Amino acid sequence: MTCAFPPTIAETTLTVQEFQYVSCISWLCQYDIFHLVPLNGTISYGDLAAAAKVPEQRLKSIIGMAMTNALFRPQPDGQSIGHSATSALLARDKDMHIWASYICNRSAPMALQMGAAHQRWGPDSVSKNETAYNVAFDTNLPFFDHLGSDETRVKEFAGYMRNVQKSEGVDLKHLVAGFAWADLQKDSTVVDVGGSTGSAATMLAKNFPHLNFIVEDLAPNAEAGRKAAADSLPAQVLSRLTFQPHDFTQPQPVQGAAVYLLRMILHDWPDEEAVKIIRSIVAAMKQAGSRLLIMDSVLPKPGSVPVSVERLVRVRDLTMMQAFNSKERDLDDWKSLLAAADQRLQLVNVVQPSASDMSVLEVELDPVEHNVNGQINGH
Repeated sequence: MTCAFPPTIAETTLTVQEFQYVSCISWLCQYDIFHLVPLNGTISYGDLAAAAKVPEQRLKSIIGMAMTNALFRPQPDGQSIGHSATSALLARDKDMHIWASYICNRSAPMALQMGAAHQRWGPDSVSKNETAYNVAFDTNLPFFDHLGSDETRVKEFAGYMRNVQKSEGVDLKHLVAGFAWADLQKDSTVVDVGGSTGSAATMLAKNFPHLNFIVEDLAPNAEAGRKAAADSLPAQVLSRLTFQPHDFTQPQPVQGAAVYLLRMILHDWPDEEAVKIIRSIVAAMKQAGSRLLIMDSVLPKPGSVPVSVERLVRVRDLTMMQAFNSKERDLDDWKSLLAAADQRLQLVNVVQPSASDMSVLEVELDPVEHNVNGQINGH
């Protein structure tokens, strides 16, 4: 009589497979294997090994493991390979290739040092330079400071983020759908706080011609956004876009805007710093009906969504911890954060557009009424 593996052993085996896949992808990127295999046709292991300048046997071992996860396609002769749909995508799409390399060479080593970081600085540290990233890459600098000190790292991260931004879950169409922009009065001002080079504001400006937008970010990003907009946007959109240097940890310079937008900002910051960012905006919310919009993840309650969905948001939550000592937040966390920033802030609506990884949290300053009772309103 035979019996199946107990679940704990099967789960352990799966974990072993997963870190070996990461190791294989890192190696395949390092030796440019995805680009050396022809997109149309096949190549022998011998020719591929010669082109990559690696031993043929090691190449076969590594590709053999990769093929068990749908990377590359074996040929009947056993001596050659071709692309699968997945490996061909990594060969064709430059940003996807950079993303895969970044995950293997940056994210994975960082994740493995989470325990070491907590042992060194304590599991309760929220300092941005006492993280798993600091251990993995032997630096005393916070993530973005270390990133910015090396041009290669900057380009690598930019490619990684371009691929992330192309994914369905963070598509800018969800920002368009997640709030009643059309209901804002003509010539209302929307401030995109930490808006980088203006992609979100540009999308909104194209869809809502009755609104004006100010994009705030650090001076290099603001200037890069201004130049890109001037070169690419029609006059009717460009005339409603302003790029303004601003550090969002400092007092908000634009007073009384209709909307202050924080998209994918607060999850990078521990609670204490996130409270300071919110307070700087609250001080500027002088106009009646002025709103703060936060577009970020709202963690589901454990087991409340399919595990395939929950797994992805839990990965993002741990990534925030490992890189920034910050976190993704559930609905109660968001309410607590707003209350800590200012007791007058009220969460009046939460919308998670269909297929979006993030929700839009609409916040008012001491409104007359609100309609959130611990539920997320989807549409």
